[in-house]
Amino acid sequence: MEKNLLDTDIGGDIDDAICLAYLLKEPQCDLIGITTVCGEPEKRAAVADAVCRTVGKEIPIVTGLDSTMQPIPVYPTPDGAEALK
Repeated sequence: MEKNLLDTDIGGDIDDAICLAYLLKEPQCDLIGITTVCGEPEKRAAVADAVCRTVGKEIPIVTGLDSTMQPIPVYPTPDGAEALK
């Protein structure tokens, strides 16, 4: 069984909630913890906890920083697609 730690920005859209639900129900996944990041991590932790409780699982959840550790945030842009060619 694979041990997994999910680092997530759950709550803004559906993708992270679906990922978490999948990991919680996957028999070969041992979800050992969840960390939340990217703006209001406490609220994101509450969302992750609600998903876990819905399926009857108690997974440790730790909130991360509310902001980036980099002085200038770096975000992927469409320009980076050129590097894939």
